[in-house]
Amino acid sequence: MIHRSSAWKALAVLGDGALTVGVFLCAYLVRFLANPPLPNSVDFWRIAPWIALTTIIVFSAYGLYDDSVYSLSEYRWSIISAAIVIHFAGAAISFMVRSFAVPRTVFVIAFILFIPVALAWRRFCRWAEDRNRPVGKLIMVGTADGFAHLVPVLRPTFPVVFEVLWPHESGQREEALLELTTLLQSPGLQAVLIEAGIPHEDKRRIISLAVSCDTPVLVGPDFFDLTMLNASPFKIREVPFLGVRPIRLDPVRALSKRTLDLSIAVPALLFSLPVMALIALAIKLDSSGPVLYRQERVGQNHRRFHVLKFRTMVVNAEMVTGPVLSSGKCDLRVTRVGRIMRQIRMDELPQLFNIVKGEMSLVGPRPERPFFVEQFERQIPEYCYRHKVPVGLTGLAQVLGRYSSSPKEKLQYDLLYARNTSMWVDIRILFLTVRALLMKESSM
Repeated sequence: MIHRSSAWKALAVLGDGALTVGVFLCAYLVRFLANPPLPNSVDFWRIAPWIALTTIIVFSAYGLYDDSVYSLSEYRWSIISAAIVIHFAGAAISFMVRSFAVPRTVFVIAFILFIPVALAWRRFCRWAEDRNRPVGKLIMVGTADGFAHLVPVLRPTFPVVFEVLWPHESGQREEALLELTTLLQSPGLQAVLIEAGIPHEDKRRIISLAVSCDTPVLVGPDFFDLTMLNASPFKIREVPFLGVRPIRLDPVRALSKRTLDLSIAVPALLFSLPVMALIALAIKLDSSGPVLYRQERVGQNHRRFHVLKFRTMVVNAEMVTGPVLSSGKCDLRVTRVGRIMRQIRMDELPQLFNIVKGEMSLVGPRPERPFFVEQFERQIPEYCYRHKVPVGLTGLAQVLGRYSSSPKEKLQYDLLYARNTSMWVDIRILFLTVRALLMKESSM
């Protein structure tokens, strides 16, 4: 577990704000050949604090100040995505608020300058932080399958991973605990990671031992752990309990979510109509059949509706096979235009109509087909919980997982979202969606 110091976070926050203001100042000087008119100069210093504040908020939404561990690729694309959001929002505000004398060419120049400067600055921050941090050491307690799956993922962050194989037989677990006790004395140890499949009673013993040695613990959550998220203390007379709230949106949260949906989906729909017309023409020229594809999906509270998508496959693609999940790049049923649309995610644009109609939200678990919902609910009883919140165009599983993630792994993200949903969480996921669209290994 990487804990960033308060000094590092303060340096990053102040540096990001100052860097953005400096980049915009350079953009002004370039735009006006180092001699900006007085009105422009005055307006620049009027908006400079707001530019810095916007940068800090957007960087925070991308998790660039928290303790999460990102790969270098995720880190780089987070900064690039943040730059797009910051400058697009700034240009839009400048266009709408005419009282500021801010030429939109300034935003274009600032955007070009911002990305390399921000990447260099943040690379320096990471170098300075890593220079004073000992070599990352981690103890992973798990199974052979877990080691094969997780250790390659952990190694870039934790070059030294001690593996403690947790036995199935209870009589052998004392030996595993003794091995863990010895490893906990290793200098430079940063955390103990417990795989999700370890039984709860054994997790309790491992956590107790690690905490007694002042070592942080990372626990892979199972569905019981996810059910207990945000449980609140409760007491009946002198007996303590944990109150587990139902998964549902209260009226205020539902109203704010709907307001956010309409405030973004309606303008996005209007601006995207010309693009949709070009896509429709390309589909018609590429293959015979309808432009739009209507497919039944399961929404909130198991209500069924027809989702709209641009057709990316040949007509009657499932006539022989029946309902099957797409195999991605190797799926021969996908048309040439469809393959391009899937790569740039444009086949989902018509779902803005579903959002305006109230059948979907911008953010939520992705709606699935009834055939697969019934299948998954038989295999995973907790799958039904994901339908307690509105389904969405994008979601936590789409921005943090992978396209190839199993239904069980995606469900874990969906339940995390359902248990932690808020306006800020929705905004963060929308920002992260920009990064997911830019990264090749997106899960959307």
